[in-house]
This record gives sequence, C-alpha cells and structure tokens, in this order.
Amino acid sequence: MREPVVIEYVLEAGREIPSAAGLFRDHYLDVGLQEILSSDVPGESGTRRVARISVEGVRVHVHHYSRAIDTMFQTVTNVQTGEAVPLLETIDNRCGKLRVGLRSITYTVGWHNVEPGEAFSWREVGGSTNTVSIPPGLYGVERLQEIIEESTNAVDISLLVSKENGLINLTVGGNCEVLFTDGLLSLLGLHDGLGGEWLGVGIYTGDRPVNFVRSKLLRVHLEQVSTTDNALDGAPSTLLTTIGVECHAFGEIRTVRIEHAEFKRLQAGTISELKVSVRDDTGLQVMNHLPISVTLEIVQA
Repeated sequence: MREPVVIEYVLEAGREIPSAAGLFRDHYLDVGLQEILSSDVPGESGTRRVARISVEGVRVHVHHYSRAIDTMFQTVTNVQTGEAVPLLETIDNRCGKLRVGLRSITYTVGWHNVEPGEAFSWREVGGSTNTVSIPPGLYGVERLQEIIEESTNAVDISLLVSKENGLINLTVGGNCEVLFTDGLLSLLGLHDGLGGEWLGVGIYTGDRPVNFVRSKLLRVHLEQVSTTDNALDGAPSTLLTTIGVECHAFGEIRTVRIEHAEFKRLQAGTISELKVSVRDDTGLQVMNHLPISVTLEIVQA
C-alpha cells in the first residue's frame, strides 16, 4: 500500500460531500461520517485507487491510496514425478480472472539416452562372440566412441562423426562382424544393423545425423490451466510454455528464468492442488532421474 495523498475540501453549509473524481461507492463505514470508494487507475494495469472520505465538521478529508492487486508465487518441486501437490491455502478463482505463467524452471540433468539392455557385440568370422553392455545413462558421442573402440582394440572397428553433416561412419575391418542393439543404432542414426543383423567388413554411413539429445524441448504443462482458452496445434491443451534444451552432462544443474512469461487462464473455481508435468518433443513425460522444480506466478487479469 502506498502512502496516502491527503486532499482537503472545505464545505459550505448545506453542500453535499464530494466524491473523488472517477471513484464509485463500494461500501460504507459509519454512514454519514466516513465513505470508502475505489476505482481502477487509468494507465496502471493491476492497480486500484482507494479513497477514504472522512467528515470533521464542515471539513472533508479525502485520502487517496494506490493498491496493487496481489501477485502470488507458487514453487512446485519434484515435478518429474507427475504427481499433484496439495496446497496449504486454496486458490480462489471463482471470478475466473486469474492467470498463471511459468517464471522459472530448475532441473538437474538426469534423463538417459541409453536405456537398460543396450549393448554391442563383435566376433571374428567363425569365432566366439564378445559382448559389452552399456550401462544406462546420458552419453555423448565421444564417450560412446571411446567405449566401443577401447573394448574392441584388438580388432579393426572405428566410429567417426563428420563435422560437416553430423553423419556417422562405422568402419569394420579385418575379418570381423559387429552387432549393435537397436537403441544404440538409433543414437548413431544408422539404419544398417537394425533388428539384430550382424554387419560384416565395410564402411557404413549414417542415414541421419547422430542424435544424442533425445529431447530438444521441454514442454511444461499445468493440469489446472483452462483448456477452454488454451490450445496446442488446434487442440485443447494444458501447456504453459516450452523450454529449449541444450546438450549437458549428467548431473548438471540448469535454471531457466522467463523474463516475459506467457500467462494462461486458470480453471475457474477453487483450486486445492497443482499438478505440473514436463513432456518431451513427442508429448511423452520426461523420465528424469533427478529433480525438476518450477516457480509459477499467478496474477489477476
């Protein structure tokens, strides 16, 4: 609440008490002695002007206040679980005028691009098979190259990525064959070898650029967004906003602050919980193995 500006009127006998210009009557306290009036302030969005008119003899004191409508911040942690968080105090949106926007998201990079069960094998033609399992985790192309080439240093197998077009070159030399699981071939952008096919001597070029960042976007959804007023690709949606994702190391903490938030209308009624979910480019929930938290700002339209 700002400090009041006092304006004093001196009345002649029999004159009416003046109402402050642009104000209307909201309610009365001690009728005839004090009057409370309020109005929106032109050019100041989200602000109200409140005047208190008090009568002392023939003198009328008008006290003007500017009062900003409250802004509420809600921080929700561990949203990677996709579970609803109950609120200690309910949000009253029976008026239907509240809007919500994402102010920040903090995530510890914990998604995997290699899931359980991924492995590669090699053998000399007619010889025994050697298999190396790749532990689940977040891998860069260089790290995967190291694992493969270090494990097969006795044979002529190498991986190179073109800096010009991002395509992989897999070279199998000598008298060898190699076998990759489909998940690894997907990361490498290589269609050869899918479905458990052994690859013999030769050079295999990727069909598309290597793709070690599975999610290029994080789509932040809030279940309490009004789908009547919010759409994605023409369909009702609970999407708050999207966040671009760069390639980071596993365990790295990233905070993205949104300077100009997109405010979406909240569901009308009384809201007792908030349910936030984070989804990838395809709409699937991000299976992050480490915490994600968001801060929401709720304002009156």
